[in-house]
Amino acid sequence: MLLGRRGKWTVLYGRIDEMPFGDVDLWEDAHLAVARTSAYPVAMWYGPDGERRRPRARELADLTAILVAFARTTEARSTAVAGSHEVPGADGSRTVTLAIPELLVPLDATPPRRPGPPDRRAMERLTAEIERFAQSSLFESVEEANAALRQRFSGPIDDLPSTATTAHEKAQDLVYRAFEARGRRRIQLARKALELSADCADAYVVLAEQSHAPDAARALYEQGVAAGERALGPDVFAQEAGRFWGIVGTRPYMRARLASPRAWKTSTGATRRSNTIVS
Repeated sequence: MLLGRRGKWTVLYGRIDEMPFGDVDLWEDAHLAVARTSAYPVAMWYGPDGERRRPRARELADLTAILVAFARTTEARSTAVAGSHEVPGADGSRTVTLAIPELLVPLDATPPRRPGPPDRRAMERLTAEIERFAQSSLFESVEEANAALRQRFSGPIDDLPSTATTAHEKAQDLVYRAFEARGRRRIQLARKALELSADCADAYVVLAEQSHAPDAARALYEQGVAAGERALGPDVFAQEAGRFWGIVGTRPYMRARLASPRAWKTSTGATRRSNTIVS
């Protein structure tokens, strides 16, 4: 939450013993439903100078309508730039329009820098670019190759133009950006990647990570495994045993394969055997 000159509203969720006593009494007296024991909401306005206050009746009705609209936004509609919902309330219905300006940004735009360490998976983009550069170049010596690599790949990776040419390479580039994005921008990028190539295993991994339903996540990871197998082809599994992880193109498949049994265990409480990949 970033504070502007006029402050910002926020809704925090926690246990019932973390709520103000007045809220607890009202919640229990009205027998209101709650999704889980850690999902009791508290709405608060935070001002730029440290002031705080609770919502008035009209503001509380507006916040409630917005949250209902969010709850009605399906995963399929979650990457729309804007969408309207008619929400009933105690003082009449109102129209809530949800807009996500970040989704207007071009898909190939450099992701904004986020606090904390970068996603290590996104760093594989540099390795992929180096591989493509090396395969398309002829060098007289190792020294010449190293000099060319230093010249070509100096500077921040985000400033490095993409050399992806095939649909699958372009799809993977979008997923590298998705790894560095968050929220619905990740979903938008992953779905666009699948439009380019249905064999983009990492796109399924991103969608599975964004899913809150264990069964749906498991199905997406399994689709990722199948996509990775199609993208690699059977010869890679036979010919590259012993150095499988060293090939950057195998890693999307391995990420989906690693997560798939975990998702199965989460959703069913059971375990299953999976083939071991020698790396």
